[in-house]
Amino acid sequence: MASVKLLLAEASPRAPAVAANPHIDGGNTLMKKIFWLGLGITVGVIAARKVAAAKGAIGPEGLNRAVGKMSDAVHDFADALRENMDQREGDLRLALGLESEKQSSPRH
Repeated sequence: MASVKLLLAEASPRAPAVAANPHIDGGNTLMKKIFWLGLGITVGVIAARKVAAAKGAIGPEGLNRAVGKMSDAVHDFADALRENMDQREGDLRLALGLESEKQSSPRH
């Protein structure tokens, strides 16, 4: 019985010291805090960039950029369509004998 009391007396002063010191558990608590802090900063930066990009897309400047890009895409598509159409028309005229090879050139 005396040995049990001796063990309890020795264990009780150490128990609060172990619980109060966050570095004794191998640093897991500190590493978790650092991890979550880094993750929070990363998410905050990404969210701030997304908000800034969304603000840039909304408004007259963003609308002008979107319309300009769409107009350029339609213009490029129409140019490619005309070029291929002229080439195919020349091939068909040549195949049907309506034009000789010397006369086949794009009509513009």
